[in-house]
Amino acid sequence: MPALESVAQQIRWQDIVDVLVLTFVLFRLTVWLRGTFALQVLAGMLVLAASAFAADQLGLLLTAYLLRALGAVATLVVVVVFRNEIRRALSQVNPLRLWRSRRADSTAHAPATTSEILAHGALELARRRIGALVVVRRGDPLDEHLTGGVGLDATPSVELLESIFHPSSPIHDGAAVVEGGRISRAGCFLPLSTSLSLPDGFGSRHRAAAGLTEVCDATVLVVSEERGRVSLVRGGVARVHDDVAALAAELAGPGDAERARTSGSRLRARLFDAGTLIGIFLLVVGAWYAVVGEPSTVVTHTVSVELRNVPQDLQVDPPRPDRVAVHLRGPSTRLDGVRGTDIEVWVDLSGATAGRRRRQIEASGPPGVEITEIVPPVVTVRIRPR
Repeated sequence: MPALESVAQQIRWQDIVDVLVLTFVLFRLTVWLRGTFALQVLAGMLVLAASAFAADQLGLLLTAYLLRALGAVATLVVVVVFRNEIRRALSQVNPLRLWRSRRADSTAHAPATTSEILAHGALELARRRIGALVVVRRGDPLDEHLTGGVGLDATPSVELLESIFHPSSPIHDGAAVVEGGRISRAGCFLPLSTSLSLPDGFGSRHRAAAGLTEVCDATVLVVSEERGRVSLVRGGVARVHDDVAALAAELAGPGDAERARTSGSRLRARLFDAGTLIGIFLLVVGAWYAVVGEPSTVVTHTVSVELRNVPQDLQVDPPRPDRVAVHLRGPSTRLDGVRGTDIEVWVDLSGATAGRRRRQIEASGPPGVEITEIVPPVVTVRIRPR
C-alpha cells in the first residue's frame, strides 16, 4: 500500500493523457490489423519486449541483453518487410491527402467505385470469353506470395482490364493486383492450391485463386474463358456471379462468414473488443509503471543563484553563498536525465532597498520531479546605490 500511495502521488495529468492516448492508438491499430499477419508480428514483438523486461527484472543479464538485441534486429526486419504497409498507413493520416479528397468530393460527381468497375469489367470479359485473374488486396501483404509481374500503378477501368487480359497481351496469363483502389501490377503468378477438396472442374486460374486466398485474406476474381463465368474466391471458396450489382457488393463488402454472423456472435465480437481495450489499457499502465512509476529516489544538484528584478538605481554584489544544494525527488528514470542546467534557482529583488538583505530562494525544476529542499534556503545580498 505505501508503494501504491507513492505512485499515486507521482501521477500528473500529463501521465493520464499519455496513457489514454497510447491506449486509443494501440486499440485502433489492433482493430485495423485484426486478422492479418502483421498483427501476429506485432504480438510477437510485444512478447519479445515483455520477455526482455522480465529477464532484466529477474537479473538475467545475458538473457535480457540477447532479447534486446533480437528485438532491435526484429524491428529492422519488420520495417523492411512491411515498408509498403507503413507507407500506406502514413499516407492515410496525411492531412493534405484528406483535404484534397474532400475538395475533390465537393467539386466533382462521385465516380464509380473500384468494386463496380472490377465487377463490370469481369462480366464483360466473361461475355467475350476472355480469361482473367484479378487479385484485390485486403489487409495481409501479398509480396511474399506473388512472383513475376510488371508495375503499373494505374486507375482501374474496363478498357484497361480488357487490354491486360487480351490474348495478344504478353501479360494476359498472369494476375492483375488491385491495391488501394489502383492496379499496382499485372502479369503476377499466384501459388497453386494443393487442396484435394477442390472441385474437379477447377482449372489453373481457379487453383491459383484458391491457393492465394488460403494463405491470406485477399479476394480474387476469376474469369473462365471456357465457361464464360465469373467466380469470386475468398478463403479458398468460390462463388459464381452473373450480376454486376451483386458481384460489386460481394467484392466491396465483408465475406460470407462475416455477413452470416448472428446477433450473438456480434455481441461476442463487441465483448472481445471490450476485452481487447481493457487488456491494452492494463498493458499501457504496466508499461507506464515500469518506465516512470517506480519508487521515488532523491538526488542533489549544486546550482548557482541568479539575481532577478534588480532595481535600475541599485547595484547588487554577488549573493553569499552564490551556490546552493537542491534536493530533487522522483522516479529514477526521470532523475537520470536531469542536469544542473535544468534547474533554475533565483532571488527576487523587486522592491529591494539599499543595505545588507536576507532573501528567500526560489527554484523550479523539470516536470515530473519534486524539489524537496534547498540548502541553505536563504542567501545574503549586499545592495548599494549606483
